[in-house]
Order: sequence, then C-alpha cells, then structure tokens
Amino acid sequence: AGAKGMDTQRADATAHDFESLFISQMVEQMFGESIGSDAFGTEDTDEVYKGLMVQEYGKMITQSGGIGIADYVKRELLKQQEM
Repeated sequence: AGAKGMDTQRADATAHDFESLFISQMVEQMFGESIGSDAFGTEDTDEVYKGLMVQEYGKMITQSGGIGIADYVKRELLKQQEM
C-alpha cells in the first residue's frame, strides 16, 4: 500500500536508502570492537561517531554501485505499485 503512486525516481531513492542502511548494518558488524576504545574521543562519544562513520560508509558503497540490492528493491516496489 505504501508503494501506491510512487514514481520511478522516488522508488530509486527509497531503494538506495534501503541498500545503504543494509550495508551500514553489515559494516558495523565487521568493525565490531576492532576500532578500539576512545578512537573517536571519549567513551561516551565513541558509539555516536562510530555510528555516523558506518552510515557514511554505507552511503559511499551504495553510491559506488552497491551490492545490487537497490535494483531488486526498486523493481519490487514498482511491481507492487502495478498490482
């Protein structure tokens, strides 16, 4: 129901946002605790800055071609709209 009336450009943006989020989740798991404590200032700011860094990595990977999830999601969104 959320895809009703969605144009191709909006479907593309939504699909890329989803892929970026998915990649960010994977990258976050890859880093784990490997960055070290106090890498981004204090212990209090570590998680915040690490989260922002991981989000940016997800966006950059998606903008560089991603892993193919966005294309599939876009097709499915547009397919749901046709139904």
